[in-house]
Amino acid sequence: MEAINSSTDAGVPSHSGFMSIKLDRTNYPLWLAQIVPILKSKNLMGFVTGTNPCPPEFKRNTDGTLTTEVDPRYVTWHQQDQMILSWINNSLSPTVLSTVARFTSSQATWSSLEKRYASQSKNRKPVDDDELVNIILNNVGPAYEITVSSAQARDTSISYDDLVALLLNVEIRLKAQQTPSLEASPTAMYAPKAT
Repeated sequence: MEAINSSTDAGVPSHSGFMSIKLDRTNYPLWLAQIVPILKSKNLMGFVTGTNPCPPEFKRNTDGTLTTEVDPRYVTWHQQDQMILSWINNSLSPTVLSTVARFTSSQATWSSLEKRYASQSKNRKPVDDDELVNIILNNVGPAYEITVSSAQARDTSISYDDLVALLLNVEIRLKAQQTPSLEASPTAMYAPKAT
């Protein structure tokens, strides 16, 4: 069983600075790649997987009978679970959030997301880099025609990373050409006459 900190915020930062991708219907693997390391780094995966179950709400006497005294581990566990649930909910697109808003625990929400999106991700055929390069080259548009021609004329096929870098450089040059410069347009300098 995973340890439960006595203080709910001891060493557990807000995830907002780390979660740049919000889960939508198409990016479950990317979203998972962001949130799992956060949970693992704080030893919190057991909350979402169910391997760290909620402790009993009430303490037991030495003879095993329940007391009316609330177990502090129960309170701490619920605080941490709600923090994780908040992280998960804040990392979802509004459309996805609407499908899990009824769940009140991180495990129930996690399980629902996993059932809904993990199978979709596994059923998709992965695209290798060569196929991705061909898809990009065939769909970038006429502004990149010279770049596409030069990439296709190479003796060796261009890698995905090289193609992305090349296209980004071309995009920067195209934007720079569209921005009027002072040298390209006539200007008149005006200064008031000194009196």
